[in-house]
Amino acid sequence: MNIFEILKSKDSDNPILKDYQVKEELTNDCASESVQPVVVNTAHKVADPINIEDTFNFVGRSLAKSYRRGEISAKELLRSYRKNVAEAETFCTFGYKIQELQEVIRTTHNPALKAKLKDVVEEKKALRQKSNLQNHSTLDKLDMFKIDVLGMGIGLRKVMASMRKYYKKTGDRNALIVSLLLETEFANVNAKRLSSEKRRMAYERKTILLTRLSSLLHEAGWKSGYNEATGKNASYLVFVYLPSGVQLTWHCNEYTIPQYYDSLDDEWDGQVCMTLEKILVYIKENYHEFILSHLRNAA
Repeated sequence: MNIFEILKSKDSDNPILKDYQVKEELTNDCASESVQPVVVNTAHKVADPINIEDTFNFVGRSLAKSYRRGEISAKELLRSYRKNVAEAETFCTFGYKIQELQEVIRTTHNPALKAKLKDVVEEKKALRQKSNLQNHSTLDKLDMFKIDVLGMGIGLRKVMASMRKYYKKTGDRNALIVSLLLETEFANVNAKRLSSEKRRMAYERKTILLTRLSSLLHEAGWKSGYNEATGKNASYLVFVYLPSGVQLTWHCNEYTIPQYYDSLDDEWDGQVCMTLEKILVYIKENYHEFILSHLRNAA
């Protein structure tokens, strides 16, 4: 039974429905000259509602009451339903923050859009809680590496300084890339414990470093790219692959990222809170001797 038949059976006393021709309204087959098919002014196709509750919930209380009082027809009710659902389905939540979505929920008169955005907000809140737990683990690792990096007996800042000096001494482009990757992740992780203004500046530095890296990565032939399968409250996920094949990832909200990186249909490797450690492992495997010899010479 289609929605008009349900409406007619439920509201058989409604004068608007007494002479309503269901088949003529819902299909183009057997259409009479006196009854025109429903026309919805939208390019987006919307499936007809499957039950009365969906219909009433997505047109709003006022319109539902008007229908029940016989002031509007089922045709008008469906037109409003389709309009609201089309707006909700085509509303792109990409790039919206929770507070911005809540403001749209507060101001919109479209109940279908309200329902959709409330679900999106709840999903984003769950992702934020998950992200906060991961951030604690990442910060714990940062504190550990500040004291000793992978048993090398030196802290993270000395490793960063040594990588810069290695590049200045050798001009090795790969060393420059690795050094910038390390500084990118340091800015990214350290930002999580800073106050709002300093956090913003740290994330800006992260973005600057990622944009600078894009051309270096391309010139060096390192695989990199981005996609929108972030799994977090972020717009983009940036991928960089070390020459060893190890995957590094960063979440970003900057709309300029697609200008610097190509789209990449890859998936996150699922290794939580490991980007900093992956970079340091690569440095230990490839630059360990220089770092230690440099420090011995400095001593």
